[in-house]
Amino acid sequence: MNVIELAKKWREEKGYTGKGGVIVIHEGEVNSWVNELRDPEHWAPGCIAVDEAGNMWVSVGGNDKKGSKTWEPVAESAAVGFTAAELEKMIDNFVDYWSDPLGKGDHDAAAANLLQKKALPIAQQLLALLKAGK
Repeated sequence: MNVIELAKKWREEKGYTGKGGVIVIHEGEVNSWVNELRDPEHWAPGCIAVDEAGNMWVSVGGNDKKGSKTWEPVAESAAVGFTAAELEKMIDNFVDYWSDPLGKGDHDAAAANLLQKKALPIAQQLLALLKAGK
């Protein structure tokens, strides 16, 4: 179960559907509901906040003792997530091209460079999954 599904299930079970706010998840467990995203210093780095629309933020900076410095939005593509097939294709194209770029055309280069262009949302997706205990 991904963090969006976990937050939705918790909302349904606890009667928080339609109440807005965010569900905060830490190390794969729902920690709390809060009416708005605020006070990053009250949360350990790596917490994930999920609103009812599926938007996500991750708490970053700081430390476990003093809390986080800020909430950073997780890119839309990371929230939705790349499928395993999409990731595999990007990685295969990258490895294939850069293993032997001679004789390959512009289309091959563009396909290979897609992995680099999508590095940030891929990293955000992986971070969210790791923090959620996946």
